[in-house]
Amino acid sequence: ADSSVYTVSYSIASGGEYKLSVSFRGEGKLIGDSPYTINVSDFTLAGQGLTSAWAGQTTTFTIAVSGSADLSSFDASKEFGFALVSSSGAAVDGTTFTVVASADAKRTYTVTYMIAIVGQYKLSVSFRGASYLIGASPYTISVSGFALSGEGLTTAWARQTA
Repeated sequence: ADSSVYTVSYSIASGGEYKLSVSFRGEGKLIGDSPYTINVSDFTLAGQGLTSAWAGQTTTFTIAVSGSADLSSFDASKEFGFALVSSSGAAVDGTTFTVVASADAKRTYTVTYMIAIVGQYKLSVSFRGASYLIGASPYTISVSGFALSGEGLTTAWARQTA
């Protein structure tokens, strides 16, 4: 084994931004690019609403909170923040994000929103302040202009108009 390679393991109890300083033999002189910024997330974001949507129709995604996060006195409508910007970088005003807790002890939240205009957007999701982005924020969302629906797309009867 190469004696100049060392493996370090650590465990962080809760999410947040941490600084990891590395020194050799405890001499206090930092090595490498130390201190390193470690972002630990208590959140997992998933769902179609993080990648695509139809103009004028609601779309959703979920936010799952890990068991280590402290949710005492937690109000999801105030704790999560959402920022939507167009491909030109302009803030998109008037988009309402609705957050609803699931029945699983407030550990999963469904977020519903609607974008009215076709285009590319960036969605940032934050927790307890705009500077603490969660998941893979910002997400790129493609909003398309046509959505087809109706029974005739999946079922039809011979010799009858669908």
